[in-house]
Parts: sequence; structure tokens; C-alpha cells
Amino acid sequence: MDQIDRLSKILIFLQSIGWHKAIRKHMQGDASSRSYERLCLERKQAILMNIPTNMNSNIEGEDKTYSSATYLAEGTSQFIKIAKVLTKNGFSAPKIFASEPENGLLLLEDLGEKTFLALAEHGHYEFNMIEAALDVLISLHIKGFPKNMSLPKKETLELHDYDIDVLKTEVGLILDWMWPLAKKKKCDETSREAFYEIWSTHFRWLDTQSKCWVLRDYHSPNLLWLSDRKATQRVGLIDFQDAVFGHPAYDVVSLLQDARIDIPKDWEPRLLNYYCKKMAIAIPKFDKESFLSAYHLLAAQRAVKNLGIFVRLAVRDNKSDYLCHIKRNSAYLEKNLSHPTLKNVNIWFQKHLPDNIRTLILQII
Repeated sequence: MDQIDRLSKILIFLQSIGWHKAIRKHMQGDASSRSYERLCLERKQAILMNIPTNMNSNIEGEDKTYSSATYLAEGTSQFIKIAKVLTKNGFSAPKIFASEPENGLLLLEDLGEKTFLALAEHGHYEFNMIEAALDVLISLHIKGFPKNMSLPKKETLELHDYDIDVLKTEVGLILDWMWPLAKKKKCDETSREAFYEIWSTHFRWLDTQSKCWVLRDYHSPNLLWLSDRKATQRVGLIDFQDAVFGHPAYDVVSLLQDARIDIPKDWEPRLLNYYCKKMAIAIPKFDKESFLSAYHLLAAQRAVKNLGIFVRLAVRDNKSDYLCHIKRNSAYLEKNLSHPTLKNVNIWFQKHLPDNIRTLILQII
């Protein structure tokens, strides 16, 4: 009955905005329960975004706690507000043609099908595309949008802090999902406490650094190449509703150590240097050494989170397609743990979950 009711609400929404006669084509979505359709009506195209308002409320137990603790957005409200700020400031977020927030439905501008992921899979991923995406982040970081913003019609946009508690909750996924499979038993409290204490030391330092908007999933599935536009507008932005307020290195990591695709090894240092040079020119107080320390810390953190998520998707949600990314993200973790500032984290992983055990998980699931 719930599914029938949902379909009925979608049809009523489309009828109310004159799109009910459109040809509807289901689109590949992300790892969440959001869904997307491409609508074609005569010579017009648009995207139907379907976010059930109780999307995270349907999750039970520990997973519901995780969703709340990491500030995963429910409904369309946050997406609408962030999209408005981005488009107003010259970024290529989709325009919103119609909305029904109470039912989690949006009709959006169709930015096309050329995601960075799709282009990479067809051998068309080029250096200048990532450079343009990096220019978007540079512009975003230089603009320095505040954590809380007043919007038209007396609305307010508020971002949660991407703080120590959120970061710890995310890395904890590897203990809850990968450890039990790899070790054939739950993680013991001694190992768990040591794990969190080691990370906390680094996250406390990170919390003293400057913060900005973090779009959070700034990687190949959520970036589109718009070759007919200019400068930073060539990069289309989607799936930013979970944005938080944290360290600028996080989105740079998401882009340059992409969880889903391999990037030529020489591109990352070149692009990192490019980012640091641009930021140093725009912000004289920019500290390259501190930024790079944060970069490797957050790269390790994101890799650990991704490993936990990919196993969870396979075990809990029967989405085994994500397992193909285990080796790549385990390699990212190994690379970043070699950074001198992460020696204590490296020691913990070499003792408990080294690379060979992490990748062995593929033979277990």
C-alpha cells in the first residue's frame, strides 16, 4: 500500500505541474533510497527527484542512529536551500522548476547524462575536467559561505558541523561491518576504544582548523560535464543535500581520491599543488603544510568510511555491486596511512585490519 500511495502522490504532483503526459525513464540512483526519473515532454526535459520525507525514519536500530548522528538529510528542504545558494552564486546546481516539499518531490533542470563517472567508464575522463571541478571548490572555499545563512522569504539555511563526533561515527562503520566478517567475531571493546582514541587525537586537531562548506559527496557520480558552459559552470553539481560545515580538504579528497574510479597517479600531486597555489594567492594566510596534513587525515578517514559503507551495502542492502570498490579504497587507505602524521593510525590497522585482510573480505561475502 505504501508504494501505491507513493506512486499516486507522484502522479498527482506531475498532473499539478503539467508533466503527467511526459515519457518517464528510471535513472540509476545512488546508494540511498532516493530515486530519479528523466521526464521527456515534447521538446522539454526535466528530472523528477523523489526523496520520501521519512526516508531515514524507516531505518531501524543502529543504522537509524548512524543516519541521525551523521546528519543525512531527510526530505527536499535542504537540497532546495543549498541549490538556491549555489545557483545564485554562479555554480551549476540544477534549477528547481517545481517542488512539493511535504511529499519530497522536486522537478529539476536536466543537466544531462555526462557524469564524470560515465565519461571515465568510456575512457573520456580528462585532466581538465578534474581541474575545472577543483576550480569549483577553490571558488567555493574562497567565497567562504557561512555555516548559517539568511535566505529570501525569511528562510534560514543551517549546516551542521562536520565535527569529531560525526567523523568518529563514520570511521566506526568499519568496526561494525568489516571487522565481524574479516575476524569472524565482533570487535572487542579494547580494540574499539583504542581505535576511537587514536582517531580522536587527529580529529581534535582538525577541529581547530578553518572551516567552510563541505558538499560531502563531491565525486564522479555527482559531477556532470557541461561542455557548452564556461569556466566553473562547466561542472554540474548534484547530490549535495548532506552538505556540512567542515575542513575544505574533505571535498578535495573526494575528488582526487575518487571512491568509484581510478585516476592516473601523476594527476593527484599536480592537482593538489594547483589547489594550494590558487588558495595561497587568494588567501595569504593559507597554510599548505597544515592543509596537506588535513588532506591525508581526511583521505584516510573517507577511505575507512567507504570500506565500512561498501560492506554494509552488500550485507544489509544486498547491493554487492559496491564491493568492486573495496580494493581501490583499501589502497587509498594504505597510501594515506604512510603519511608521518598518521603513524599511530597505521600501527592500529597493520595490527588489526591490514590491507590483505581488508581485501580478503571479497572472498567472504
